[in-house]
Amino acid sequence: PAAGGRAGGHVRPRLLLVALDGSPQSLRALDGAHRLFGGADTARISLLHVAVPAGGAYTPAAHEDLVREGQLVLKSVAPPRGRAGGGRGAGGGGEPSADYRRIVKVGEPASVIVETANRLGVDAIVMGRRGLGGARAAPMTARAAAASGGGGGPDSMGSVAREVLATASKPVLFLG
Repeated sequence: PAAGGRAGGHVRPRLLLVALDGSPQSLRALDGAHRLFGGADTARISLLHVAVPAGGAYTPAAHEDLVREGQLVLKSVAPPRGRAGGGRGAGGGGEPSADYRRIVKVGEPASVIVETANRLGVDAIVMGRRGLGGARAAPMTARAAAASGGGGGPDSMGSVAREVLATASKPVLFLG
């Protein structure tokens, strides 16, 4: 399959989807993806921010506001430059990079992440183990427990990460 290229006998992904919610963990996941797979002749990285509608009336204007906010989150992200773990926009010292494909969607994060990964045909999904949700970790499904090795403690993985792991047909790499 066209999954990834060979580099030194190892299969390397050519297309990654990095899910970003603006949390420190998601930003570290992007930095890690860039360090592991970025650079010349390696993976292309697509960034995905999923905006979650708040309760109440969901209007076209509210949708546009969510999309604009998501675009701001993604514009504040830049690849590490110079040294490993280097700059980001929004105070991190770097500038946004055109090297990334930036995607903003509105909906339920786990299902949108999986659907987008499938639609893009990525080789892997990269994300943080926890995000901005702030909710305590949801009970782990049997499939997610088996896929994660069942370890890591009850609070080590957020509900979105668990659902992506349980439902994705692509490899999921947790960094950060």
